[in-house]
Amino acid sequence: MAIKKEFCFELADGTKLYRTFSDEGKQIIQNETGVIFDDAVDVEGATFTYSEVETKVIQNQEEANAN
Repeated sequence: MAIKKEFCFELADGTKLYRTFSDEGKQIIQNETGVIFDDAVDVEGATFTYSEVETKVIQNQEEANAN
């Protein structure tokens, strides 16, 4: 279980965006704010850090309805 960070895309102005996510499909919490995400997208150089939480990311509406 690990937090992964990967290049996502580059905006027209050259700003690079990076996606942060759990490699086990869990939600992540932004340590500095306490906000929980399925995945997060930050600009290059952002100093946010993330940790996994126990909640799994819901992949589709059928999974949501099953719970």
